[in-house]
Amino acid sequence: MKKMALSGWRPARNRIFILMIVLIGISGCQQPKESGLEAKQFWADTKEAAVAYYKEEESEKANLLELALRSEESIVLIKREPDTYAIGEFSLRNHQYRFERTSAWVVIENTTGAMWEFQTKAGHAYALKISKAKEDRSAVYRDEMKAYLTVTSGKRTYQETNAINEIVSTSVLAKAIIA
Repeated sequence: MKKMALSGWRPARNRIFILMIVLIGISGCQQPKESGLEAKQFWADTKEAAVAYYKEEESEKANLLELALRSEESIVLIKREPDTYAIGEFSLRNHQYRFERTSAWVVIENTTGAMWEFQTKAGHAYALKISKAKEDRSAVYRDEMKAYLTVTSGKRTYQETNAINEIVSTSVLAKAIIA
């Protein structure tokens, strides 16, 4: 009797095993669906159009300043009132641009400045220092931001004044406020 019971079970077990393999194979071959976030992302033909879309979607009244770095990367410094800053970056796909804020907001209203570390989408580590007075010898002053700016490669301390600034040029992307 035991032999019959086991031999009757083996074909059913094999069918279940084959059915599981087929289901796994079918589900693995499906095209991935875009997530809700990916489907909402806006891609534009120009950086300016991507920034305009960002500002409209976020109801952002801010100055945006693109900082070109020695590494041939660029970041965007966003300033909104009162003395509140963040970093953003462009993504490029199929000759189209998307802009997004990539850092938290930092408020320097009642301080002389702020510094924070960040990593670009390309994986490079930097530190951004924003100050109301010229504290770094190589700092760049931009009137749109009402601040001195220094971007350094890797980590640094706030007190370090001989830092090498990675900013090679700046360009205004949007000016919405007068600070």
